[in-house]
Amino acid sequence: MADISYICKRKLLTKLWDELPRSWKILVADQVALKVISSFCGMDDLLNNDILDVNNLEKKREPFMCPALYLISPSQESVDKIISEFSNEAEPQYSCAYVACINAIEKSKFEALKRTPRIKDVKVIPLDFHVVEQRVFSMNDPNAFFDLYSLNSTEERRTQQIKKIGQSLASFLYCLNINPVVRAITKQPNALSPKIVEALQQSYIDISSSPVVEAFNPAEKTARKLNVIVADRIFDLVTPLLTEFTYQAMVYDTLPVKKDTVIIKTKAGDKPMVLNEEDTIWRETRHMHIAQASPFVVEEFNTFVAEHKGVGNAKGAKDMKEMGEMMKKLPEYIDLMTRFSNHMELISRCFNVNEEKKLDEFASGEQIMATGLDKDGKEVKKAFPYISSSIGNVSYPSDLRLRQVLIYLFSQEYSDDDKNALINALHGDEDVAKIISAALSLPKTEREITKKKKGDDNDDGFVNSRFVPYIKEIVMRMSNNDVPDYCVLNKLNFAGFPVTIEQKTGNITVAAGKTLKKQKAKEDKKEGKLTAKKEAVSEKDLLGSDSNVLVIFITGAISYSEMRIAYELSDKLKMNVFIGSNVVARPNNFVKIIKSVKNDSFSDITGTLE
Repeated sequence: MADISYICKRKLLTKLWDELPRSWKILVADQVALKVISSFCGMDDLLNNDILDVNNLEKKREPFMCPALYLISPSQESVDKIISEFSNEAEPQYSCAYVACINAIEKSKFEALKRTPRIKDVKVIPLDFHVVEQRVFSMNDPNAFFDLYSLNSTEERRTQQIKKIGQSLASFLYCLNINPVVRAITKQPNALSPKIVEALQQSYIDISSSPVVEAFNPAEKTARKLNVIVADRIFDLVTPLLTEFTYQAMVYDTLPVKKDTVIIKTKAGDKPMVLNEEDTIWRETRHMHIAQASPFVVEEFNTFVAEHKGVGNAKGAKDMKEMGEMMKKLPEYIDLMTRFSNHMELISRCFNVNEEKKLDEFASGEQIMATGLDKDGKEVKKAFPYISSSIGNVSYPSDLRLRQVLIYLFSQEYSDDDKNALINALHGDEDVAKIISAALSLPKTEREITKKKKGDDNDDGFVNSRFVPYIKEIVMRMSNNDVPDYCVLNKLNFAGFPVTIEQKTGNITVAAGKTLKKQKAKEDKKEGKLTAKKEAVSEKDLLGSDSNVLVIFITGAISYSEMRIAYELSDKLKMNVFIGSNVVARPNNFVKIIKSVKNDSFSDITGTLE
């Protein structure tokens, strides 16, 4: 499975380094670039690649007589700062410098840097995005929704945000080395997606005109196709609000996770647990339904016990409680046992929250509103009777009741009486009134009711997980040569390479021949998935030798359920699917993002999000 973080790390630490002299260097990054590289590259990675130290460009530093590599955004402030550090030839900051920009650099800035004494070279290494996980990228900007969709945003802010999206998305596409064919979803009137496609094309041309590190330049001849879908968040405001029961979505929705870290309580005290790609248990279970994740962890634990005879009960554990008792007898495997134990704890907490907050009851009504069908597949004309009791019950969590009202407003046809009855049942304050007002200012989510067929991807028996995110339905239609009229093909050229006749059909081309090379733990009959070693991936296999690529970008925000579909579609279509947005938002954070559209003027909401 292709991995964005691996691709970015490989290109930064191998390909950029190939164009630099082999010697110890100081890495100096501005705040923007530092956050970018931190999303996919650890300090150990840098120190193992000739980097002596990592410094912040904005902070004062002592001069050091060794080469420096500057990694910048490139803003005017960063360019000016670098030039100032070499303005005094007698007392330079470093012996010499190489400058790498994470996006296209204007000609005037480029020439100013090239004229500066001791600056040996200036290159562009397009990495202007944040890696979230293997198939997910972000711009880490929760304020984009206000900029794009608030009536109180200015035209200048909207234009700047569209340009910013175009720049970041262009750098991501450049990272994949294939020229794209782009479709914009224009389901809503005045959709912004066509403007974003135009900004994307201009940014792509800007990067192409820059001195790009060779490893990023698209191959002129390649059998692979890169399809891109750009969608407005407002074409589907329901998905990010829904209660999800997959492991990752539940953890982020129901538990206090901060910066991908959750606190595990032990007898020895509170211990932080980081939820990231390094944790093989997390990587394998995060997209499973919580009811499937629990027995999976127990099964993998038993596989481990079977592989290491003599470490415990040869029969293994029957359940999570018995598994915990066996772990106490395996101190020599403390790291692995800690990971098993941590996930047992998290899964148990998710089950407890499900009981305490009556999540199943809320989800039942949400599924009816989102799908238009009841659990038996019968069409529901009016959802009001299915949700009024839970919304009106003040003993239930207020955040879940509010989310259910928002889903109702976005998905249902309703009378003023029904709408007012639900809003009044919230007994909300001014804050709730502002959120409701914001929701009413946004368009409804329109969706054709699709009867579920046996064998569908989501036909797993979990009635409160039967909803399929809209974007997945659209991609599946396109893969079956059924392109919706509102998926408009961009007719512009990218970097001088025209769209071919075959590509003008706009269909998502499914990979043929070999399937994707897996860059994950090898599955072996004698070896558990979670204890296997990673296999090295060659340069040609970063994306699979002949696999097509699909990139989905949704403006404003994406949900954890939409992150999951990147993996599901990759497996289903046998192609590399990546998804990105301005920010990844849990349901309660998406409510705050919606609320921001009613702010009188721009106000940074980053600090208010969980």
